Amino acid sequence: MAVAHARGWFELDAPVADHWPAFATNGKQDITVRQLLAHQAGLVAPDRRVDLALAADHDRLGALLAGARPAWEPGTRHGYHGVTLGWYESQLLSRVDPRGRTLGTFFADGVATPLGAAFHIGLPDEVTDDAVATFHAFSPPEMLLHLGAMPRTVLMGMLNPGSMVMRMMRALPVVVDPDALNRRKTLRVEVPAFNGIGQPRAMARIYGAFASGGAELKITPGTLHELTGPAVTPSGGPT
Repeated sequence: MAVAHARGWFELDAPVADHWPAFATNGKQDITVRQLLAHQAGLVAPDRRVDLALAADHDRLGALLAGARPAWEPGTRHGYHGVTLGWYESQLLSRVDPRGRTLGTFFADGVATPLGAAFHIGLPDEVTDDAVATFHAFSPPEMLLHLGAMPRTVLMGMLNPGSMVMRMMRALPVVVDPDALNRRKTLRVEVPAFNGIGQPRAMARIYGAFASGGAELKITPGTLHELTGPAVTPSGGPT
């Protein structure tokens, strides 16, 4: 999204609906791109579960996301959009990119390839199974054995079926399936919030490009200022 911003494709303080008119429903008409990217939009979970077929259908998924109702008044609070943010970014990006690319495709073209970084959002078939490590997810009983490994409030939220944390996690069933991320059909689908996959050196290469000023990716001084400056505090105060 920083690369897209540096190309002048969107302004952070413009409404998302300027680029995505269908988004302007259920109180979302004034949500700015900045609020969306800063986890302040209140769109932590869609209204229904998203299976892999829906996640892979950019247009159907976009219609579902456009109709969502914020969980709080946008801009007043901050809450981690742990699964949905990548989808919203991809929908916005596909509408501002002159070529209409999704986030995973644009990432490949605009970030990974220029940097020679073997990292993917949507694993291509040419990456063989023997090159992919096994993912181990925590099951609820295992979480109880790691009480010191995560914030207690997050742990309690994940153990409470009715919490907003679990609403977020249940948005995509494979998130709570310990074996899902070891299935090729899951890794092929673009779910930018959690199934990026690649080499550790590639991650270091990408972060290093930004840490050194972003010149390799043509990050402008204005975009770099937005990346390094303090976030705008929600109007309801820090949360």
